[in-house]
Amino acid sequence: MQRFKSVKSLGDKTVNQLSERKIHWAHNIESVAVIVKHLSGNMISQGGMTS
Repeated sequence: MQRFKSVKSLGDKTVNQLSERKIHWAHNIESVAVIVKHLSGNMISQGGMTS
């Protein structure tokens, strides 16, 4: 659980540095928003966490 919180905190700090426009900017189809959505799903499924 501590590792999850640590990684989430780093992700939150990173995303908070981006504007809404940059979060949804896509290069080769994948935007930051889509990548974060996939990572979140992976973290939840791997850690047994619920949203």
